[in-house]
Amino acid sequence: MKTKHRSNTLLATVCSLALTASATALGGGTHIDSPVNNKINADFDILKARVITDGSHLVFHQEARGTAGKTVPKKVGQLGGSEIYTYVWPTTLDSSTVGFEAGQGILALALTIHPDFDDTPLYDEDNDGDKNNDGDKWHSHWVVLTQDDSCGKGALKIRDIPEGTTPKMPATWPELPIYIDSPGYDWALNNGEALIRVPLKEVGLSADFKFDAVTSVVKINDNVHAPLACISNVWDVASGDLSLPGTVQ
Repeated sequence: MKTKHRSNTLLATVCSLALTASATALGGGTHIDSPVNNKINADFDILKARVITDGSHLVFHQEARGTAGKTVPKKVGQLGGSEIYTYVWPTTLDSSTVGFEAGQGILALALTIHPDFDDTPLYDEDNDGDKNNDGDKWHSHWVVLTQDDSCGKGALKIRDIPEGTTPKMPATWPELPIYIDSPGYDWALNNGEALIRVPLKEVGLSADFKFDAVTSVVKINDNVHAPLACISNVWDVASGDLSLPGTVQ
């Protein structure tokens, strides 16, 4: 089982690294500055986004105007109609990079929380001996996003797996009928910062990709069928237009 995020040492190291990168563009990469928007929840108002290298890892970072991770969805008591709050990094990486079928959509890394279900069956985030009751803890995912107008005109969803098909999935796929992976990466939330550490080996030992940053709500279909997980509300897009202008520092 992978080391989880709760180490104070990890938190201090990752946050220190991110703060250092805010002063220096490591390796000439490009971070994304996002203007303040006082009309949205400060905890999801992105000020800056970056991806930086740290030895054998990549650190995906967002800085919010408020307190990252403070605002969480209300529990509704069932899967259908429940909500997922997210900090997301869409990338130009191919979906095959982390074990999905190739060419399936936008591969995105996400830090998520959802109190009504658990989609990390391999991990016990709260160390209580039960691996199936941790959805109300923040955790990491890879997801593949595609457009589906049934979620709203021009809206995105997590790509569904059609019934009766068996496309290639990563080894840590949680066996949900969508393109989602539960890799159990280290993560940290510290004041306005949200961070995830990804081993470079997980992205083909390559830092040659572009990215953006998004904060959003994903809603599970009331009837629990396709489209299962639609992006129902977007709080902020760092670039303003999802143009993925960021490059790895």
